[in-house]
Amino acid sequence: MRRKLTTIVAADVVGYSQLLSRDEQSALAAIELLRTDILAPKIAAHSGRIFRLLGDGTLLEFESALGAVEFAMEVQRDLAERNAAKQQDPPILLRIGVNLGDVVVEGREVHGEGVNIAVRLEALAEPGGICLTDSVHAQVKNRMHAQFTAIGFRSLKNIVDPVQVWRWQPLPAPGSAEAGESRKSNAFGFSGQHLLDPQLVDLLLHLHARSAQLAVSDALDAVLAETEGNPSFEALFLRMTEQVHKARDMLNGVRIERVDNFLELANAGAKHQTLGEFVGSMFHDSKIGYAFRIIPEAQAILASDYGILAKRTLFMALLRRFHNDDFIARSRSLIKFAYVE
Repeated sequence: MRRKLTTIVAADVVGYSQLLSRDEQSALAAIELLRTDILAPKIAAHSGRIFRLLGDGTLLEFESALGAVEFAMEVQRDLAERNAAKQQDPPILLRIGVNLGDVVVEGREVHGEGVNIAVRLEALAEPGGICLTDSVHAQVKNRMHAQFTAIGFRSLKNIVDPVQVWRWQPLPAPGSAEAGESRKSNAFGFSGQHLLDPQLVDLLLHLHARSAQLAVSDALDAVLAETEGNPSFEALFLRMTEQVHKARDMLNGVRIERVDNFLELANAGAKHQTLGEFVGSMFHDSKIGYAFRIIPEAQAILASDYGILAKRTLFMALLRRFHNDDFIARSRSLIKFAYVE
């Protein structure tokens, strides 16, 4: 057993179980052709090797980060062209993750955090796209003509420290369905605008949460004073709604594409909204209903025998917990892209 620094590539077939359930024989034949006609020659051309082969996924090792990324990009472009030419429904798509990291080598097998990170990155990639760590991006950014988009630091399962991630997606071929969707997006007014860094979106959401808390605090003080510490939840809700809407106006200069289920990002149609509209929908969407978690607790606090100061302290602690534990994390996971006007 020995350790070394190497580049790991994790590739996985999108919707593998669905493909098998629709037509198992055709799906297996198409995946085998993918491996023999596209993957195998490009692995050899870029000095890579397969060290683990799964039913729907492949783990590879490359001598250089540049070779690994060139391999991944060529595979995704060739596969996109093949899908467009054959018009297969559903198409065979890959997600690919690339990581440069320390690994443990046992014979021809490779283990360790370096492999685990590549696998987690693959799950973050768009269908037909690639995600790579900052260590890989640093090696290739000045050595190839490609546009990578920073999507911020991501917490990966079973990885202690957050990992900075970059994303790459091939341009749609002219005349393809994807190109048509791109033109549609352009007509809507999103394409070509500045993509906001996800960390900036997080900051905006935290600022809104803080401003909403201040608005609620002001409304709570006013209603507690008017009712001598015994307000109804309905009276407080009516008073704070207007002020929270004012706080939300600060978010309307940012537009977003959102999805309803982050785990089904590839299949869900994106919805175009301002960030302010999105935040409002998070509170009113009956399918999510996160805001309604706090209502019973809020009503219990206001109806309790505690004094005004204790009620205020408990109510604000409840609101902060909701924003931190539910609202911000859930909101960020549903935002696909964000744009400035």
